[in-house]
Amino acid sequence: MTPLDLVESSTEEVLADPTMEYLDDLPDDVEMSLFDHLEELRQRIFYSLIALVVGAVGCFLFVKPLVQLLEAPARGVKFLQLAPGEFFFVSLKVAGYSGLLVAIPVILYQIIQFILPGLTRRERQLILPIVAGSTVLFLAGLVFAYLLLIPAAVNFFMNYGEDVVEQLWSIDRYFEFVLLLLLSTGLAFQVPVIQILLGFFGIVSARQMLSAWRYVLLGSAVLGAVLTPSTDPITQTLLAGAVVGLYFGGIAMVALLGNSEGWGKLIGALGSPLTKVDAIAQAQSDTVTASANIIEEEISQNCDSSLEDLSQIELENQTSQVEDTDIENQTQIEEEQTIQLEET
Repeated sequence: MTPLDLVESSTEEVLADPTMEYLDDLPDDVEMSLFDHLEELRQRIFYSLIALVVGAVGCFLFVKPLVQLLEAPARGVKFLQLAPGEFFFVSLKVAGYSGLLVAIPVILYQIIQFILPGLTRRERQLILPIVAGSTVLFLAGLVFAYLLLIPAAVNFFMNYGEDVVEQLWSIDRYFEFVLLLLLSTGLAFQVPVIQILLGFFGIVSARQMLSAWRYVLLGSAVLGAVLTPSTDPITQTLLAGAVVGLYFGGIAMVALLGNSEGWGKLIGALGSPLTKVDAIAQAQSDTVTASANIIEEEISQNCDSSLEDLSQIELENQTSQVEDTDIENQTQIEEEQTIQLEET
């Protein structure tokens, strides 16, 4: 079989594979020592920190518009600077949180690049939907907190003491409350992502998730109380209700997609063209490498055989030359003896 036939055969095998077992292969299976992994981890962390610093510095240049944007939900409230430099440190906090939000794509990229060599093709196809879904949910959590949770909490506290105290708030305390509420809400909105991962790996099924709804209600209430920096019941109820809704939405997604086998079929169907191209290229590369090794072995064997033939021919020539020399010497000796006899 020629190398071209081997390449065509490997391509046909990949295209004819109905179970797509090649999805369980490791495309970048490279052995690395522990120190190599630690060195790569150090580099990834370093790049992430650089992105965070650059994002924070960039946001600090536009910190006043960001501060005004975060002050918008608290209409009718006057903010005071109760200590020297308080607004400066508030600006640093706002720039830091905003820089983290800006640097998240780079940080996610570094994390993905670090874990990518250990993932199969099937698992790699899950990265893009998970990252995209997590990003959308995090942004949805920020919007939910900004449009609903923060105004609800601010209005509750303003109306509660409206007839008793004047609304003069510390700018540091207010921004600590707002930033923590935004971050905690964005993290709480990651519940469906965790559920989908558990369903994909077959750890928990949709039926098991649904059977634990009582514990989820209790846990969401506790989560709302812990994650919200305020103590008002409105904010806690809104966040707990959002978490419960997201949880049942995650159950619906897991039930729709089924177990890990169903996930694999769906992801394989969505990503099969690119995956098959990748698998075909890998199979052809492996086949070409194997063919090259076969050709190299054949050439080596032919060279060895040719060298043996040349050595044999050279040996025969040397033997023939020695025999000719012996014959000439013998003839010369006989001629000399004949001459001596004639002279005698």
